[in-house]
Amino acid sequence: MATGLTIGRVADETGIAATTLRYYEQIGLVPVPVRVGGQRRYDDSVLARLEVIGLCKAAGFTLDEIQVLFADDAPGRPASRACTCGIHPPAGSL
Repeated sequence: MATGLTIGRVADETGIAATTLRYYEQIGLVPVPVRVGGQRRYDDSVLARLEVIGLCKAAGFTLDEIQVLFADDAPGRPASRACTCGIHPPAGSL
């Protein structure tokens, strides 16, 4: 029996369309899964990553900004410091 989650299973569990999952894979937001018999087989960790992507989108981040946040792997640096994309808190909110 093949291990890993098929794209259909991930789509069903997350509510994200398979076409969107393939797009996220294409732009590097989710890792390229292994293939078994030509089918994508995602690791379970993709579910948590997709949840974070959803939260970021709900918070107003663009996909480009989310890519920057995921790409930042400097130890000890808050992820908020990675994104210098022009996002600033409203005046007086600090």
